[in-house]
Amino acid sequence: MRIKLLPLLILSCGMSASAANVVDFVIVNSSSLSASGGVFTSGGGGTFSGSFQVDVSQIPPGGSRTQFPLTSWDIFITGPPQLGFNMEFNPSNGSASFVAQTEQSFAGLGPNPDFLQVDSVIFQRIVGQDVFQLILSMLEPAGFFRGGVVLEAVDTDTNFGVPQSQTSMSDLFGTGLVVDPAILAPEPGCGLLLAAGLGLIAAGRRRRSK
Repeated sequence: MRIKLLPLLILSCGMSASAANVVDFVIVNSSSLSASGGVFTSGGGGTFSGSFQVDVSQIPPGGSRTQFPLTSWDIFITGPPQLGFNMEFNPSNGSASFVAQTEQSFAGLGPNPDFLQVDSVIFQRIVGQDVFQLILSMLEPAGFFRGGVVLEAVDTDTNFGVPQSQTSMSDLFGTGLVVDPAILAPEPGCGLLLAAGLGLIAAGRRRRSK
């Protein structure tokens, strides 16, 4: 399992600065915080980026399984041109939902085990006989959603013609980061911490390139 420095620094600054029920989230790159978002590391290469809103008041506090539709999203996908993955997901051309799985105990993660659940946001669009679906999954405290490292991103195109076929791109743990935009304008003290993290990352890349 890869643990990246910058996402940990962001998490240490507090993952949700908004007290409102409807919280804005953006998908950025976990190493640079750039708006280019995460990178599909298998299936031909591409990116996933954009923004969406979650009504966090609809998530049961006890951590039971739930699913509800999103009302606002604007997600961009790039991929190999020959596969037709370059597209936008938004309310005018598809649907989206938030899914929280039943809580589980992850006692092996540290001395103070907590109950966690895997939360996913699912975006879907139908184009002719093709159903495009992007699923972003994150590990969250039971009953809460604050975003974080995208544990898995999968973009799938299922063609329901004859014969039926399916192609997909995926990224397993690490290149995408879902954050409240307020985190990108951090509280006093966090700015220096994030700047130091970016400096360490840049220095490490320079050493590897030599």
